Amino acid sequence: MRLTLLFLSALFIAGCNVMLPSGKAPEGRITDNSANTGAALTSDEFENHAATSLCGYILTNGTLVSLHCTDAAAQRVLARITPVTGVYADKHSSRKLSRKNGCFVLLSEDGKILWQYPQQ
Repeated sequence: MRLTLLFLSALFIAGCNVMLPSGKAPEGRITDNSANTGAALTSDEFENHAATSLCGYILTNGTLVSLHCTDAAAQRVLARITPVTGVYADKHSSRKLSRKNGCFVLLSEDGKILWQYPQQ
């Protein structure tokens, strides 16, 4: 019985060391990812929310391969979702991602809004 408990304890500890990521925990507060948290979001948190929303849009629609980012904020959002979606930055892409008037907007080649965060 003791040997079994010792084996299970060792397995548990080894499993935690193998499964959990190494390194320092992320800085800042952990927030809920809903659009209306009631608290003012930092710029980084707002971009994280936009990245989560855009990632969901891309994964459910599955037609995007590349995007043209028109500003630095859009580039940061795209950089966050590239490992998950495979969508990459291409200045010749017909689809444009930008941040205008406090919103992130994804436009089609004819200027139609395909996705927007926050939604209005």
